[in-house]
Amino acid sequence: MAGRLKLLIVGDSHTGALATAREQGQAAGTLPDHVDWTIQPLGPGLNMRQSFWEPRGDHAEITDETYRKRLPRLPPEDARFDGIGLCMPMWFGRVLRDLVQGDLTLPGIADGGRMISAALFRDLVLRDQQPALDLAVFLRGLGTPVFAVDTPTVFRENRYLVRVSPARLLGIVAAHRAVMRAELARLGLALVERPEACTQGGFMRSAFRRKDPTDRHHANAAFGALMLDRIADRAPDLCRMPAPPA
Repeated sequence: MAGRLKLLIVGDSHTGALATAREQGQAAGTLPDHVDWTIQPLGPGLNMRQSFWEPRGDHAEITDETYRKRLPRLPPEDARFDGIGLCMPMWFGRVLRDLVQGDLTLPGIADGGRMISAALFRDLVLRDQQPALDLAVFLRGLGTPVFAVDTPTVFRENRYLVRVSPARLLGIVAAHRAVMRAELARLGLALVERPEACTQGGFMRSAFRRKDPTDRHHANAAFGALMLDRIADRAPDLCRMPAPPA
């Protein structure tokens, strides 16, 4: 695949770190020169567990009012892309909130709480992410390669640590990650994962946290730049349609 690759990255509020990194990299002239970036955060991920889009033949219409103000359709009208990255499927926040508020825990985490089975947890995760996964499959069906973009994991300042132990918090997040990695693989959707060096002891390193002290879960432009580099490194492969199942 020759020439400059046009990528669209769209997703929840974690897409903001990528958009800021793109702006800073463009100003500094440090962006990879083989990728043409379009990066569009839709807004908070709260509404992404409900259906936020509908199929409309050659595009997906964004029906959620908040998201629609930023991007009414995917792909955007009169725009063609070599690949579309969704920064949605790896976000664990909604499921984590449900389990913490319900004082629920998972097998292998012995620190109190009411245990639910691994099968029930998997069902909760997949139901939470179904609209995003369906969107990825639909867009790929239109003929454009689609991939998933990783999000930051929890910072040590996570607000739920006043209610549950670090072991339970990290265990739930790790279990969510395992479910989603397996599901993306089953669907044939590539995942651009965050670098392992971003974490220490299971938590995101503080160097990648936003400076706003009231924001305890979004990463900064330094993390966004690492992710853009990772996407750019894999762009030629990400922009190839996967082979059909044998």
